Amino acid sequence: MVSVNLYAVIQFGACCFVENRQTAAVAYGITTILRLDPAGRCETKLGAGRDRRAILPVGMFSSDGIGFGKKMALGAGAGASVALLLLPEHFFSRSDAVSKSFLPTQLFSIHANLIRDRIGDDLERDAKVPYSQEWLAHVHSALGAEIAKSGVIILRSA
Repeated sequence: MVSVNLYAVIQFGACCFVENRQTAAVAYGITTILRLDPAGRCETKLGAGRDRRAILPVGMFSSDGIGFGKKMALGAGAGASVALLLLPEHFFSRSDAVSKSFLPTQLFSIHANLIRDRIGDDLERDAKVPYSQEWLAHVHSALGAEIAKSGVIILRSA
């Protein structure tokens, strides 16, 4: 995807300054702002913090390289594309219970081994925690069993 984005930025600059094809420059500018990630989801460069650098050339080049009407078309096209991508997701996710618990579930799944190890450390040290030792021991064993059932190989750091 990086090479596609780089291609779009280079083509935008070439169409804007070298070839003086302003309509193509607008199309490549909109393509630079939007992207399709490998998982098949459309995303905008505006939302991803590390990818904001990719739209910087479009902003710099469009300051002088294309006319006012084409600048407006670039802005309107980018805005309409962002709206077409974000609005359906907003409306469909309102009634989807899974979307509300997806992030916490993923975070817990990724860090389950760390949580289990921390509970084990608390049990060994008899740490002062707001939960009973019996409940912690039950959670520690249940979490360990679920991790073992998942078949995930866990590498521990020294």
